[in-house]
Amino acid sequence: MGMNWGGREAEFVNVWQKIQEELSRRLETAMKRVIDQAVEDAKRFTASRPSRKSGKSGRVDTGEMLESIMGRTFKEGVLQIVGEFGFIDQQELYYALQTSTGFRHYLSGDFIGPTFALRDAARQAIINLFEEMKS
Repeated sequence: MGMNWGGREAEFVNVWQKIQEELSRRLETAMKRVIDQAVEDAKRFTASRPSRKSGKSGRVDTGEMLESIMGRTFKEGVLQIVGEFGFIDQQELYYALQTSTGFRHYLSGDFIGPTFALRDAARQAIINLFEEMKS
């Protein structure tokens, strides 16, 4: 009791499968570009935004904080592509404080303002993702 496709059922199914695979590949590629740019932006914002304590740009002394900003993309299911960036594998407490809320320096007592680097990189990543989807 079904429709007769003249022996071409496999071809019909195969077309949709190929479309799905191609769409998945393109989405993953687009997400990778977005996340790579977000990592670059987060590192640039972190390194260039001035510290209130020093009054000069470049909060980074050891480079550990910048090196800890990473990104990754992966698939969850057929068409669900996940992109993450930030302090994924290593996060010290001061990374979170310096990035989001600021903190009072324990030696000087000065308030060290936040960079908002991850927030601003995420905002730009959303814009970039929409641009990628348009293209």
